[in-house]
Parts: sequence; structure tokens; C-alpha cells
Amino acid sequence: MEKTLFWAIIVFIIFEFVFNRILDVLNNRGWEKPLPVGLAALYDAKKYEEAKKYDQEKDRLALFSGLLSTAAILLFLLLGGFAFIDQQARLMVDNDSLVSLAFFGILAFGSFLLSFPFSIYHTFVIEAKY
Repeated sequence: MEKTLFWAIIVFIIFEFVFNRILDVLNNRGWEKPLPVGLAALYDAKKYEEAKKYDQEKDRLALFSGLLSTAAILLFLLLGGFAFIDQQARLMVDNDSLVSLAFFGILAFGSFLLSFPFSIYHTFVIEAKY
């Protein structure tokens, strides 16, 4: 039962990543179509192209970030990283409630460290460019 649940979680994580990428591709197809004639008068063509480039660059960063995040979660699961963090949290505190807080605090800090460079790049490179 434990193995089945373990592999179900892995399949779900991979499915979620692939599903989100498919949705991104479908959403990006809207940029390929020209503006409808009725809306063309409302939008500046140059600004529309700039918005298109901004969205595409933002999506490339999201793809790379999502790929790295998914790979990190899968490696963490497969290599026993969650068990290791649980052991470390139990070494820090004795109370079960505090163990849970320490466990999720460590995970949140790790997630922050993983996503921080992408956030900085998005803010100071992509946003500054557009």
C-alpha cells in the first residue's frame, strides 16, 4: 500500500507539471492570432507586440522554474529528503506541534531559496526590460 501511494504521488506530480505546460501552450496560441478588426483600433500594434514578447519571456522563465521545482520535489521524494527534514525537525524540538511547524518552516525556506533567483530575474530583468 505504501509503495502504491508513493508512486501515485510521483505520477500526480508529473501529471500536474505536464498538464500545466499543456495549458501554457494552449494559452500562448492566442498570441499567434492577429487582433480582431474591432479591437485593432483600441490597441497600439507596437504595445501589443511588446506585451506578446513579455508574456513569452515570462512563460519561458516559468517553464524553467517549474521544471527545476518539479525535479527538486521528485528528487526529494526519491532520495528521502522529506524523511531527513523530519528527522532534523525532531532533533530541534520535542513537541509534535512544533515538529510540524519546524518541518514546514524548513520546507518553506528551501522553497524560498529555490524560487528566489527566478523572482529576482523576473523583477529586475524581465520587468525592467518591458
